[in-house]
Amino acid sequence: MTLAVAIVTAAGAGTRLGADIAKALLPIGGRTLVEWALYGLAQSGCVSRVCVTAPNEALEQFSEVLEKSKVFAGEVIVVPGGVTRQQSVYAGLTALKESGIVLVHDAARPFASPGLIRRVAQAVNDECPAVVPGLPVSDTIKEIGDGSPAPVLNTLPRARLRAVQTPQGFLGSVLMEAHERFIDEAADDASAATDDAVLVEWMGLPTFVCEGDPSAFKITTADDVQRAESFLSSSTAGYVSVMEG
Repeated sequence: MTLAVAIVTAAGAGTRLGADIAKALLPIGGRTLVEWALYGLAQSGCVSRVCVTAPNEALEQFSEVLEKSKVFAGEVIVVPGGVTRQQSVYAGLTALKESGIVLVHDAARPFASPGLIRRVAQAVNDECPAVVPGLPVSDTIKEIGDGSPAPVLNTLPRARLRAVQTPQGFLGSVLMEAHERFIDEAADDASAATDDAVLVEWMGLPTFVCEGDPSAFKITTADDVQRAESFLSSSTAGYVSVMEG
């Protein structure tokens, strides 16, 4: 089986959730988001080490939660995240020092299935240095200009569009080069990459999309929390009974 290491970005503040704690420490179904994310990585069987990037002021709390829960049997380190997601991932890369396969995963997508995680990891190779999972887009997507109401500049062909998820998989050497080349862009949200595949694209290297999974939905708002609770309580999810056991 393909082996990888993983960076779990968990430095978000959770402002849009209205939470007074770090977003990844939000409890759902008796466990925090970061615990669920590590649980999926553990169940995939292809991740040997994990680096969690956490808010600097909550490092001890994250370490205590993960040590107590023991959802991941391998090595888990917790490092301070940055001002932007791009800075956080770079901090994780620096801590792991990995040139093999690196998965970058968001704690805000805590229920990514083990099958999805394996699919991404197994797709990464020298010809496919960057692999991201994606789902088909059901809405019609229009590119617009400035103004209100804004003029439509283009209607994009829906069949070729994908909503991209995490984990995203990379050759570690390629991802490190991309982060180091565009390190100046990482300091501000206006210029930072919205995902790591963009950095590889900026270098002119190919990125590829594999089949995504609806379970890897992102938790951003209170409505997403309700969706997560429904997911866990459904008879098909199968997460809660395993974690409680």
